[in-house]
Amino acid sequence: MLFKQLADKIVRNQKFINDGGVNFLPLYPIFPRLKSFLPGFIRGDQVLITGGTGAGKSRLGFFIASYLLSLSQTIPNIKIKIFYNSLEEPVEKFKAMFIINYLREKHGIKLSYYEIMGYWDKQFPTEYHPYIINAAEYFTNTIEPYFEVVQIPHPTGFYKLVREFLVKTGTYYYKGVPANQGEMWDEYRANDPNQWVITFSDHIGNYLNESGKSWYETLEHFSAQYTRQRLGLKCGVVSFFVQQQVPSKEALEVNIKGKTIIDKLKPSIDGLNKIKTTSQDATIILGLFYPFKWRDHIPAAMYLGYDLKLWKNNLRTLLLLKSREGVLDDLEMAVLFDGSRNYFAHLDKDDMDSNEKLLKQTTNV
Repeated sequence: MLFKQLADKIVRNQKFINDGGVNFLPLYPIFPRLKSFLPGFIRGDQVLITGGTGAGKSRLGFFIASYLLSLSQTIPNIKIKIFYNSLEEPVEKFKAMFIINYLREKHGIKLSYYEIMGYWDKQFPTEYHPYIINAAEYFTNTIEPYFEVVQIPHPTGFYKLVREFLVKTGTYYYKGVPANQGEMWDEYRANDPNQWVITFSDHIGNYLNESGKSWYETLEHFSAQYTRQRLGLKCGVVSFFVQQQVPSKEALEVNIKGKTIIDKLKPSIDGLNKIKTTSQDATIILGLFYPFKWRDHIPAAMYLGYDLKLWKNNLRTLLLLKSREGVLDDLEMAVLFDGSRNYFAHLDKDDMDSNEKLLKQTTNV
């Protein structure tokens, strides 16, 4: 890009904003402390969410996806389409979480997935039935057209699904001339400049290998070619990968290079080495840590000023491991986690009274 082209883009972006356009999707309303490091997502971002077993990384993916979809109701003109490839949880459970959250927020009714689906040894009151039917009707109109949950086992199949939507809602070009499907192309233009396409692969390690490629080669191609180059840089799609941490043997040993065992158990870029290309392609990496799981290794069971004996399973910490400006290794913030409804909330370390009030409102306490 020439400097003149860059200057033209800056002026064009400002005019676009002045005309009511949206150039980024804000994240700071749900995680205020990230604002100075990560105000939000821009077109072409590739975001990686990582954590150890049981940390709740898939739930964080669901929470962020639900929040991003809600922006279409709060930001004028914006249009959002999300493709969520749920490779770990059944689609039934995924959609049930919307109804569970609706019942809680609208009617104060607290039900778990197992209770609402009847996978439990007791029934909930029949007077809840109309509320559930109303919730289903509401989401049929407000969620299903814009939030497509699928289970496609191969990366190419998922890429083709997203590409079909892009073909319907925009035009591919080659050297400024519209290109037909299957022809060479170097640019994509959406019919509506306020259209945002967002994808989630949850989680990426559950994809099956493509014919003629190993599992690693399949994921490397999906991350670097399909996601980063084609969907991201050329089409402006924002993509999220959920990826399991796989710490090395050395990372589990104490007092290596002066680090504590907790430092080694927290999510890191090194823990993504099993599929190294994803961390290289990612513009943003978010780590999720579960302190209570490792409380026996934490002095006095106090972590970042939070008493783990009180917070137990409801405390997580969010780490910004990589941003567009580079790798970060010291930004860690506490968040409340309510697993019964896939909910996260910012915690203010200077206002513990408010934090504990928020804790009491969760279904786990």
